[in-house]
Amino acid sequence: MLQVTVIGHAAHADEVVGRLQDAQAVEIERIEIERGGVTRPPAEEERRYALDEQIARAQFVRDFLARYHTADVAFGAFISEKIHIGEAEFAQLSTDEEFTALYSECETIAARLAEIERERTHLRVLVHELAPWSDLRLQIAQWTGTDHVT
Repeated sequence: MLQVTVIGHAAHADEVVGRLQDAQAVEIERIEIERGGVTRPPAEEERRYALDEQIARAQFVRDFLARYHTADVAFGAFISEKIHIGEAEFAQLSTDEEFTALYSECETIAARLAEIERERTHLRVLVHELAPWSDLRLQIAQWTGTDHVT
């Protein structure tokens, strides 16, 4: 006897089982499988989520500010700078109000820079579209309306 395993969404299981049995191609035996694995307590899950959020914010600030950092050493662009801190300093690292303010400011500046870049792109496209009209010399004071255009 051949065995076939069908994995699918529970909402469609009854329809699939019915069609396979109607075709008399298979005899179906349904088995419920328990989901095993380690379950985390909600508090640990929330803590992990908060730490992931802090890491993402710190990486954003680091990457954003790194774009504007100039290296103090010669050939600094080719050598990555390393920060040396002691074990005690590392243990005391945390996100405080100062970091939260820094993150907020970086986020605001990044959004403003993105807005300026979008406006710049829009203006470049507009200049390109209007370039064929650059040789047209008409005084606006001489323009007059018609029956359908003002």
